Amino acid sequence: MGIMDADRALSGQVAPKEKLPKSTSVRMLPYDERNYLLLVLERSHEVILSGGKSFIKPCGWSLPGGRLKRRADGRPRETHDHAIERELKQEASYEAGIKKVIAKIEDKERNHDIIIFEGRDLRPCRITQEEPDIIDVGWFNPRSIFGSAENPLSVKLRSEKLGESFPVYRRHVNWIQGIFKK
Repeated sequence: MGIMDADRALSGQVAPKEKLPKSTSVRMLPYDERNYLLLVLERSHEVILSGGKSFIKPCGWSLPGGRLKRRADGRPRETHDHAIERELKQEASYEAGIKKVIAKIEDKERNHDIIIFEGRDLRPCRITQEEPDIIDVGWFNPRSIFGSAENPLSVKLRSEKLGESFPVYRRHVNWIQGIFKK
């Protein structure tokens, strides 16, 4: 902010732009001993972004994970490791014995970072708080997440529990395909 802008802001003519704290999400690619990938089926729900904007997220398959919990001042209340452990337990009822960060994606447009973990040595666990937006969990061969040559991002996977197919969120298809192409 220049001197003129600061003077105008102090006089009440212009409100200084306050930068919102960067938000962070964590996601995990959890594998079993067959190298199948665990995905969770999210029901359609409202998502509130930093800054107060919101949108309706449609039903679809995703990698387990979510946003870090934050304090009132915007600072994180938990570490990336703790957040992914919490999300994996709440969404899929699993714990990962081995986990490591394999990617960090910076979304400058949304002022948001996404930390992607790989999880191995998964074991079922008891949970104390279920995630209400998750309606199914499934293990899939990663090759099934590569769409057709005509439309590589359009992928649908079947929920055995519900007896129908649902799309995999496009961003998650991108992440999974990008990691398997390495």
